[in-house]
Order: sequence, then C-alpha cells, then structure tokens
Amino acid sequence: MKKITCLAFAALLSATALQAQRRKGTMPIIPGHIESFYDQGRYKEAAAVADEHRAQKVATTASEMFTYARVYARTGQKAKAIASLNEAIDKGFLNINDIKNDEALKSALSGAPLDSAVSKVRNTARPYLNGSAKLSQAEKEEVIALVRKGLRNTYFDTTLGKSMSLDLKRMLDGGFYSQIDSSGAFLREVVNFLRAKTNDKHFWVGPNYGALSERVPNVSATTPGERNFGYKEIAIRPGNIGYLRWDECIAGEEAYKTAQNALGFLRNTRAIIIDISHNGGGNGNASTFLYHYLFPPQDKRFETLLIKKCRGEADWHRSEPTVTPLPGGPFLGDKPVYILTSGNTFSAAEYFAFVMKELKRATIIGENTGGGGNPVNMLAEKNFSMYIPVCQITTTEGKSLEGKGVAPDIVFKTKDWQKEMLEVVTADLRSKGK
Repeated sequence: MKKITCLAFAALLSATALQAQRRKGTMPIIPGHIESFYDQGRYKEAAAVADEHRAQKVATTASEMFTYARVYARTGQKAKAIASLNEAIDKGFLNINDIKNDEALKSALSGAPLDSAVSKVRNTARPYLNGSAKLSQAEKEEVIALVRKGLRNTYFDTTLGKSMSLDLKRMLDGGFYSQIDSSGAFLREVVNFLRAKTNDKHFWVGPNYGALSERVPNVSATTPGERNFGYKEIAIRPGNIGYLRWDECIAGEEAYKTAQNALGFLRNTRAIIIDISHNGGGNGNASTFLYHYLFPPQDKRFETLLIKKCRGEADWHRSEPTVTPLPGGPFLGDKPVYILTSGNTFSAAEYFAFVMKELKRATIIGENTGGGGNPVNMLAEKNFSMYIPVCQITTTEGKSLEGKGVAPDIVFKTKDWQKEMLEVVTADLRSKGK
C-alpha cells in the first residue's frame, strides 16, 4: 500500500471536504481563498475553489483569473489553464513578464499555447505603451482614481492635494475628458493639469511600464547589473581628459564598486568630465557616494547643504543620507571636475550638479537642467502608473531647483556636444593654467 504523509493526507481530506461542499451547494465563496491555498502549495484545494467559482459564475478580476490559470497548471488541468489564462488577458491582465516567468505555466503550457498567450498580451499591451490605445470610460475612471488616491494619500501638500483631487472628479463627471480617446492624449491632459496646478515637473502619469514592458535579459537591459549600474561609458579623451558618462543614479554595494572602479580608471587624468546629460535621476545615495571621492577627505559640506520636509513632517531635516565610502580611494578632491548637463538631466541627477555647483566643486557645462527637484513615490494599478512628489528639498538658505533647474556656467552653442565639450574644457583648463 502506498504511504501517505500526514500533510498529504490532510490536504486530501481538505480537498475531499471541499468537493463534498460543492456537491451539496454549500461551498463558501471567500475572496482570497485561492491565492491563500496557492501560496501554501495547496493546489488541489485551490483548484476545487476555482471550479466552484466558475460553476457559480462568481465575478472575478483579471488578476484572480490569472491565479486560476496558475492553479490549473499546477494540477495538470491544461485545458482549464489555457482557458483561464486567455480569459485573464481578455479581462486586462497584461503583465507579460509574470506570464512568461511563471514556472507552472511554462511547464504545463510550453510551446504553442503559452507562445500564443504571450503574443496576445504583447499585441494588446503595445498600444498602451505607445499611447495609441483607445481608452474606455472605465479605464479613464481607473486613471483618475489612481491619481486622486495619490493626491489624497501621498502628495506632500495635503491641502492642495485634496483640492486637486476634487477638481479631477468634477472634470471627469462633467465630461471634460469624454472627447479624448487615445491613452497618450488623455494621460498628457492629466499630467498638464497636475503640473499647471503645482509647477512641479515630477508629476507624471503614464503606462505601467513595470507590468507592460517585456523584459528580455541582456537585450532590453532590465536589471541594474545589465545596465552597468548606470555607468554607460568611460574613456580618456585627447589632452588626458577623463570622461565618464553616467546615465542613471543607482545605489547599492555593487553599484558603488562599479562607481569606484570607474573613478579609479580616471585617477591619473588631467581633469574629469562627468556627463549626466542623459541622466533622468534615480537614487540620490549614488551621488552621495561619489561626493566622498570628488571632495577633499576633510570637506563634508555636501552632507549638510540640503534639507527636506516630507508629507506629514512638521520640521525640515537633513536631506543627504549617510553613505559610507569604500576603502582604497581614489581621492580626486584636487582634480578639476566638469559636469555636462542638458534639459534631460532630472531629479537626483540634477541635485548632483546642484550640489557640486553650489559648493564650487565643479564647472557646469551644456544647457539648463530639467527642473524637477522634489522626490517622488511611484504608484501603479493595472496598466497605469504615476510619480507623485512626497517631499520638498532646499538648501539651508532656502534655495531650490524646483521648476528652475541648474544653469550651466558655460552654455553650449553647437549641436556637436562631444566636440564642443572638449574644446570648452581644454580652453578653460588652459585659462586656469592647468
């Protein structure tokens, strides 16, 4: 006789009891049962609940239907898994990476069935990503609900947030958006409203890229490591001028090691250009780490220059976090530094230029930065997401870059920035006798 463990026997009894309840018509319909059973590895019980829900035509969300597909895949019910997965997609489940990376689905539906579902999601998600999707009234309501939630619960200015939330509801109910069908135009209209009311360029509403964008390892560069932690290029230009292109502010131990190695490569150069003209921001800790190497060891002014106040806080406090440098240098506090900026330089990257300029540690070259200084949180629901400011940052003297950006010391006049960059830096070094 085949031995049955206590755990397996208990699961069998539980599943049998559920089936008995089903026959009697007494199955309890409790939201979350399936997800709970699935997370505990109780797949047969989860499948029994899913069967009962389907038999009683219980209303389900796209996400719940996706869980059904996973449950049926785990229990070897391929036809039900395929049907549930397609129904989830039809209901709006477009998280392509969850589908592609689910081990149960890959095992049960490998080949044409899974490929067909992934293709269906890819084709459905594409219009949302490029802004051409035709939004239903329900989807417009979902977007406005997401934005209103952020304004009420997250935005640092609670009074203005409540007022804007009410304005958006009145606009929606009054038909202001009724003639705007494309997702791109609708989302732009919402963003324009938020920025006009606040003069805060950090407000953004758009597709939920985290869910809708397909991640292909080493092709779409989806992980920080694949993006080399934001450090795109390092070189020594003519005249022994170091060049570092830094496209993204990423923090963490591996990012810090990468940054240290990049700076170490440039330790013997005549000057260093840090190109953040493509850097849209990220984690400000990355900048704090670099300061330790770019300022003389005894100069810690960068730690106390900025102060901030976030939602729910009564007092301003130090903005820059404590970040410990890695041992071994390089110590570049005496080396001329130039920072290349553009209108695409934003958020945390702007603060890097701002701090270096305010403390007279670098010469800013290029063009004015974007002017988005307030830190944000991201909120996402279904196919849409938003960035919403949660704090304000200024210097201890009240100076802010919000809405203004950082002005360059030397403005570029041509379109060939790489050529002009070397000419400008070389001339400036020569004028300083370096």
